[in-house]
Amino acid sequence: MNITREKIVDGIVRNIKIICKELSDPLSQRNKNNYIIPLNITELEIKNILHKIVTGLPVDFFISYSNHVTKSIKEYIVKEYILFQVQEDITSDYFTDNLIYFIYDLKNDINNAIKQNNLLLLCK
Repeated sequence: MNITREKIVDGIVRNIKIICKELSDPLSQRNKNNYIIPLNITELEIKNILHKIVTGLPVDFFISYSNHVTKSIKEYIVKEYILFQVQEDITSDYFTDNLIYFIYDLKNDINNAIKQNNLLLLCK
């Protein structure tokens, strides 16, 4: 199977939706705008943002390591993205800058865990 950014993004979005559904199931009954609660953005917006994140990260994170390592990296991205997005307003003038800093920090954290051969660093 050929791995593409779209497949990676779709997998990450799927995991985000599962986690958010667990967190907000009672709230989603009243959700008329198809927002993913508690993130308050649509699935299309999440896909667009995550595509930028995945594009901004080294491709090696997704193809050069064992399935266990790449799964840990993707789980880390899911967790960190949810925490990031809950705090951010995509309509803010600073969102783009904050996203760039987020990608930079994400890359450094993952690189650090890989260099130290310690995936537990991604569980912080």
